[in-house]
Amino acid sequence: MLTGLLAFGLLLRVVVAWRFRVNSDEPQHLHVVWAWTQGLLPYRDVFDNHTPLFQVLSVPALLVVGERPDAVLWMRLTMLPLWGAALLLTAAIGRTLFTPRVGWGSAALAAFFPAFFFCSVEYRPDLLWTVLWLAAIAIAVGGAPTARRGFALGLVLGTALAVSLKTTLMLSAIGVATIVTLALAPRRHHVWRPVVKTGVAAAAGLLLVPGLVTLFFAAHGALEPFLYATVWHNLLPVVGGGRSSGPKVVAAVLGALAPILAGVVARRAPTVGLGLRRAFLMLATAGYLALLWGVWPILTRQDMLPVFPLLAILLTALLVRPWLSKQGPAGWVLPAVAAVEIALVLLNPRVRLGEARTTSALMADTLRLVPPGTSVLDPKGETVFRPRPVFWVFESLTRERLRRGLIADDFADSLVRTHTCVVVGYDDYLPPATRRWVRQHYLPVATYQPGGDLLVAGARLDPRGTVFEVGIETTYVLVGASGIPSGVLDDRPFDGPRTLSPGLHTFRAAAGEDRVALIWARAAEQGFSPFDEQGNWR
Repeated sequence: MLTGLLAFGLLLRVVVAWRFRVNSDEPQHLHVVWAWTQGLLPYRDVFDNHTPLFQVLSVPALLVVGERPDAVLWMRLTMLPLWGAALLLTAAIGRTLFTPRVGWGSAALAAFFPAFFFCSVEYRPDLLWTVLWLAAIAIAVGGAPTARRGFALGLVLGTALAVSLKTTLMLSAIGVATIVTLALAPRRHHVWRPVVKTGVAAAAGLLLVPGLVTLFFAAHGALEPFLYATVWHNLLPVVGGGRSSGPKVVAAVLGALAPILAGVVARRAPTVGLGLRRAFLMLATAGYLALLWGVWPILTRQDMLPVFPLLAILLTALLVRPWLSKQGPAGWVLPAVAAVEIALVLLNPRVRLGEARTTSALMADTLRLVPPGTSVLDPKGETVFRPRPVFWVFESLTRERLRRGLIADDFADSLVRTHTCVVVGYDDYLPPATRRWVRQHYLPVATYQPGGDLLVAGARLDPRGTVFEVGIETTYVLVGASGIPSGVLDDRPFDGPRTLSPGLHTFRAAAGEDRVALIWARAAEQGFSPFDEQGNWR
């Protein structure tokens, strides 16, 4: 039955991947992958504040998928083997520490838990990071401490560090869990020597992959931007005005109770070694949660991905295990729980509405409108396959640095210099001065929910005669709510597309014109308009 559930989960994930709404992080990561395919060097040529391994590993898949509007959805399929690996590792940990039924039961519960299911569908490095975290736990609880086991543990965690710097939370949690587990062990002085050898070997393995990555960027003359983007940029405490006290209180309670509960779990195990490994699992899970809720500056839902499989193991072992071996109605407890989880997945409105198609439509319109190599301003690289006129990605840490004045809000100059005629996405993500400038010099010609607006260079005109300002030098045309308007533009009758330079211009409409706009000529040629079907402004 469990095998059938997991097979069904695989099919369900393929369906959901093409329907569930696209998170803005997904095209942001894919834009960096695209930069690699274009011969650009991230951190130096394209900003990103994530370590690079996930994006580098994604390059072959993107080369196969190609530059297409639904590329993000195709790249979601690369998450399927990672999801499978996460469940296999969950089962392996549960089987090692408890029983095979606990292992497969916890895998089934984790597979369909909505928060884990939806976040792991998305194209993001966090699922690879979760797989590496689970692999590290599997290695740690797989047997007695040895130098070989320690090196393998360090190598896996070092690889995780090259995927996400949030691995520092994992390292801290494992360190604390190890110390407390040793304190719980009887005759502790006999345990320290192999543990120290294991720790030294783990440190050697830990440094290998991050060291190679650092040497790569140093060899390409990009060590400084690499270290800034992945380390210093992310070290910005108290983002968003500080953390509420609630998570910190929960973290403190969790940190206090975890050693007590771990001691109880260790004493109830059939052998000392098995009890200590079970205690280690509980302590590592609790330690990660306590550090995440207590000290980590930003809480996001993807930060919880590594925890859900471990919680599934603990809950299955403590609460569901007594029912797993029973026949009759009691044996249906696990399938019933999985059925509830599946129902929650299917009833999610973002699955039923098929919001992913809206993102593909936005990308299709943008790629059709903007020629290759021409820049588009999007807050986080949402259009993926077009260069951006600004270096920074307006994610939460960048926006906070802008708010504090640590980064200058002078991006309008870049829009003018690069003749950027299109802005895409939610302009609320743009910094204040740039947002005001965009709203003054661009007009929305299409709206996508979710996804934001497609704006093109242009201006609203007063038909009675007005002085207006052009921000971007390009070729413009006049459009009206009821057709092509006539009038006088800069003292000459308007008779077709005209190139206008930045600055002030004049317009006076012919009699009878009531709503007139000036927009980028290419947008008008492709049927985009600042007016809706009723002739109202968008």
